[in-house]
Amino acid sequence: MKINGPEQRDGDLINLTPLIDIVFLLLIFFMVTSSFKEDERDLKVVLPGAQNADPIKNLPELLLVSVRENGDFYVGTQRLDREELRTLFERAKEKNGKQKVLIRADQDTAIQHFVVVIDLCAGLGISASLATMETGSAEGGG
Repeated sequence: MKINGPEQRDGDLINLTPLIDIVFLLLIFFMVTSSFKEDERDLKVVLPGAQNADPIKNLPELLLVSVRENGDFYVGTQRLDREELRTLFERAKEKNGKQKVLIRADQDTAIQHFVVVIDLCAGLGISASLATMETGSAEGGG
């Protein structure tokens, strides 16, 4: 790029290397400092359908608990047993008085596994709800 100005002689070029270096450093800085939240939706849980499903809106206040078909409990990608889940709920309740739990139970899981999570939440005064997947219309409705 050739720029003619009062201070520059004809034929001098502006060195763009420092400018490009700064842009790349800023790009690297923002890429490194950005936090990419790992979503729990990568677990293989098939949600049951509901006509009036409500999309997930308040992720910071929600603790997502996935219940697999075999009854395993997961928070994120970490498998927890009942006591570990209770401890996690207690800590979450201490940090956030408005803590809520969203249960992503597989549609083929036994109701007892879902009840375990509901019971833990009720015992600690934590609001819990079940995640469902929106379907087109109610089947067999009348």
